[in-house]
Order: sequence, then structure tokens, then C-alpha cells
Amino acid sequence: MGDRRITDDFFVYISKHVSKPNNLMNIVPEIVIDSKPNNYSKNAELLGNLIEGETGNQNFLTPSPPLNTLTTAQTNLLTAITKYGPKGNRTGRAALLDLRQKSATAYSLIKAEVQYITGVASQAAGNDMLLMVNIMGTCGLDVRTSRTPQGLLGQVRNIHQVNSGGLSRNQVDWRWSKPLGVTNRNNVKFNKVFRATANDLTAATLVATPTKAKFIDTNNTGATITYIYWFLAVTAAGDSTVSEPVSITLVSA
Repeated sequence: MGDRRITDDFFVYISKHVSKPNNLMNIVPEIVIDSKPNNYSKNAELLGNLIEGETGNQNFLTPSPPLNTLTTAQTNLLTAITKYGPKGNRTGRAALLDLRQKSATAYSLIKAEVQYITGVASQAAGNDMLLMVNIMGTCGLDVRTSRTPQGLLGQVRNIHQVNSGGLSRNQVDWRWSKPLGVTNRNNVKFNKVFRATANDLTAATLVATPTKAKFIDTNNTGATITYIYWFLAVTAAGDSTVSEPVSITLVSA
């Protein structure tokens, strides 16, 4: 069975969050394929690591592609590398084209094997992400972890006014809290503030996109006016659910 190779960042994360097991649901383990189709020697090395890691490995009883296919691909690739020759003593274009083809085949097999390993580990581990990492780590390749991207969020919360001494009489300072379910404070990229003079979101105008959950608005119309506001938080996945409307009547300056 191959050595378990898991990057340190996962265990740093576990040590910080071990008392919060629900946080593990946001971990996404993935096998590192640090190569490209034309990285000849690296692809041969990765095939060798997979063959060693999966041979006799009870976690992966039916490798797909089979290990004999990987072995043949590795042998063909190593032969093509030798045939092409060292730098400064190449044997010609035909040998190069053959090497490229053999390496591309090897790379495709590596990706397919990684897909098989990931599927087996996911099925065996269920929602236990730590177990999934441990299973994947026996395949012979490195495993790294990342957090799942933040999806769409619900409404921002606790919209309220702040009465600070620095405000003019024609200003309002709005504050709010991030929606529930934010897994990392940096996942909210910015906010959107819409404003209208009637309780009709379709008629509202986007007046600000603050990065922090606060917005100061000013009535420069020269007359007393009532504004209606809606707030949204934006992640990489898109806009959150629109907040309930809030309103205020602002006097002129």
C-alpha cells in the first residue's frame, strides 16, 4: 500500500477546527496532478506512484483504468523518452511526436485513475471528509484540501440605522449583518444597495456597492424625501436573496 501523502494545510485546518465538526463539511479533498500532457518524466513518475500505491491496496480493489494498463503506458513512455535522447543529442522529429503521443496517453490515464480514486473514496467515506482524505492519501499521489466555494446566500440580517455625531441632518447611516450560512467572512465580496422613492424593487436604482456592511446616504434633493432601501450580499456565486425593504424620511440640508 502506498504512503499516505496529505498536505500539511489540512491538518493545520483540522487542529484549528476539530471542536467544530460541521466545518469539515466544507472541506474538498482533491488529488494533486502536478503535471501536463507534455511533462514526460513527471507523467512517468506519477504512473509509477499510482501503480505502487494501488497495488495490493484494499481501498481500491478494481482500479480503472487497470494497473496493467498503467504499467504498459509507463513502459511505453519511458521507452519513448530514452529513444528521443537527452538534450543535445535528440534523434529527430518522429521520435518527438511519438514521445508526445505516449506522454499525452499517460496523462489521460492518470486523470482517469484519479477520477476513479476520488469516486471510490467519496462513496466509502460518505460525509466523513477526514476519512475521504485518508483513503485518497493511500493512492500514491499527494492530496490537498480546499474549502467549497460559498454558494448563494439568504437575506442580510439586522438592518439598522446608526446615529453618529458625524452625520448631517440630511444623512442616514445604514448597517447590517452578513446572511446566515457564511462559511468565511471573505466569501462576501461586496454588497449591493438599491433605493427607490416607492416600495417597488423593480423601480429601484443601484446606488452603492460597499465592500463593508455599511452605507451612508445623503439627501441632496433640496426637499424632504422618503427613501426605500433593499440590501444584498454578493458572493462568487452571485447575489443573495433581496432583503425586506426598510425606509426613512430625510430632510433637506
